[in-house]
Amino acid sequence: MIIVVLLADGSRSYSTELTQCEQVIVCPPSLRGGEIEFHTHGSGSTTAYLVKKKPAVSTTFNITYAKPENDDLHYGYYELNSFNLVTGSILEWDVTGDYTFDLYMLQGEDNYKRATNDQDFTYIKAKTSTLSASDSYVVKEPDEYFIILTASRYYSSTVQANYTVKHTRYMVGDETITTCSTSCSFNVANNDFPPQCVVVENPCSSGLSKDTITISYEQAHSGLFYCCLVFALIGGLGLVGAIVSCVACAVHKSKGAQGQTYQNVPSSTAVPAPLPQAYQTPQPYVQPQPAYNPAVPPVYVDPNVPTYNTYGTAPAPSY
Repeated sequence: MIIVVLLADGSRSYSTELTQCEQVIVCPPSLRGGEIEFHTHGSGSTTAYLVKKKPAVSTTFNITYAKPENDDLHYGYYELNSFNLVTGSILEWDVTGDYTFDLYMLQGEDNYKRATNDQDFTYIKAKTSTLSASDSYVVKEPDEYFIILTASRYYSSTVQANYTVKHTRYMVGDETITTCSTSCSFNVANNDFPPQCVVVENPCSSGLSKDTITISYEQAHSGLFYCCLVFALIGGLGLVGAIVSCVACAVHKSKGAQGQTYQNVPSSTAVPAPLPQAYQTPQPYVQPQPAYNPAVPPVYVDPNVPTYNTYGTAPAPSY
């Protein structure tokens, strides 16, 4: 039984919804089996790129707007909007309500799951018991980001929520080895990881406002794995050590997005109260702007700079 657990713990799988202009990157720190599987639930334009190394990031933006379909916040439930963002992207929000509400901005799927499972979680920015919230955030590292709205104090609230996203993107052109726009497997050499990565993009020109994608692969086992295996084979007193080591191994190598470029939970303040249950799924973007206006110089922030610039209230979107 112990050996079965050990042999299974190298599996890695990541799924997310990509809206127009969004990208995600997966850079396995190691690979076993020579294969990375890509699957999309949509069809057509969403594309996976196998690249030689992590590509450079653009210094220009593509702009999209998002607005929830349901403006009613019911007490005891929350509204969720999620964004897959590349380093240097800028997320802006402007929310007003007829009664007080709470707003939390989170980073990482693991952090979001803790929040929705009644566990302590951390947030990047928050504003509670307010009638309005306008702010922005410059992305330091690629990840999935979440904005959660809840009605505060025992009352419901009607809100007007507008989100503007200025997307940077990975420039995959010169680094691309091969591409896939439908479900497929990349057959690769294990010793090419790192530095090779997979970038998945739902382009701005896509006719599909939301597409669910999945990337999965087998990660090479660590020294801890082989240590567990030796203890398990020795048996006797070593069986106790095997059980302890295997528990540590399972915790260290839990299934999910760990080991990938994104999923880095930021250091911030723990929220004392758990979030209520969701009543609304993430909302799709409205049709993005066809191109960035070159007459307005883009603002790119060096991700290595430790402080952020505030960009003010998001521009009024057109629907």
